[in-house]
Amino acid sequence: MGKIKLILLVCFLTLAASCGKNNDITLTAEQSMAKQLELNTWKIVSVKVDGTDQTGLFNGFTIKFKASSYTTTGMTPVWARSGTWQFLVNSNAQVFTRDDGTNVTIENITDSSLVLSLTWNDASFGGGRFNSVVGKHIFTFNK
Repeated sequence: MGKIKLILLVCFLTLAASCGKNNDITLTAEQSMAKQLELNTWKIVSVKVDGTDQTGLFNGFTIKFKASSYTTTGMTPVWARSGTWQFLVNSNAQVFTRDDGTNVTIENITDSSLVLSLTWNDASFGGGRFNSVVGKHIFTFNK
């Protein structure tokens, strides 16, 4: 009877040891990129439109991403104060679409910098305070 208990105990301990938690969670490309976007409130460093510096149109511009939304501050003629976004299908998490239908490409991202690009087709002017320039915008942010 003692041998049976010993065998059962060894079997139980072996089974328990083999059922340890696996802490290696594999994220999808979208989950990984979303996590990087959410790391910081991104502060504008420069904005170029078709190669011309237009940073002055974006004074104090910041953007903060959360799960599927974003908020902005400062002067931002091309970005709404808040909105939603989702990754474009088959973009390998490199392109997302805003709720206004604009596609935004993630050109580069690190823990401390972010480069986004989009093409803006609306030359808008409002009350002499905001204006936007039509063309390919390249936004460079730091944390």
